[in-house]
Amino acid sequence: MNTLRRTKDWMIIAVAALSFFELFRGSGGIDKAHWITFSVIIAGAVGLISTFLSERLFGLLSRKRRVFISYSRHSAESGRRVAEELVRSGFKVWDAEDHLQPGSEVLPIIQNAIKDSDVMVVLLSRSPKGWVNLELETALKNNIKIIPILVDDDVDIPEEIKGIGYVDLRHDKDAIKRLTEAVSR
Repeated sequence: MNTLRRTKDWMIIAVAALSFFELFRGSGGIDKAHWITFSVIIAGAVGLISTFLSERLFGLLSRKRRVFISYSRHSAESGRRVAEELVRSGFKVWDAEDHLQPGSEVLPIIQNAIKDSDVMVVLLSRSPKGWVNLELETALKNNIKIIPILVDDDVDIPEEIKGIGYVDLRHDKDAIKRLTEAVSR
């Protein structure tokens, strides 16, 4: 049901209800015919309310979680594998390799993608972390849930996310399962 139709229905019910109440107030009582009219108006209002709520709830429940995946070039193979698994699990994944075009301004595109995400999955490795740190900073500023993934030994976890539980892709055979469960929450 589109918004315009729903608004029109609400207006009709509101006018009918106001008219009924004016009639009731002026007549000093309510007869059977008016009571039936009132019942129909209330039933219509309840029907519209329940339709609206079920559409909203279903929309929220059925929307795919949006995941921004962050990794350095050193971790690109692991990053692509994680992204594929997340897509296979039903998530909508934003990966820079798939969305950035030559000649585009990278920073605002990445920042907007992070802001539009529900979750940020960040692969932590030993390699230089210039973009990864910038992406982490953007996610933290925008209160985006962050799920770190360890892909190398001897990783320096950034101070800002040291207190966040991580997924260990190095040694945990169920790492992808644990990741998809964490993204779902």
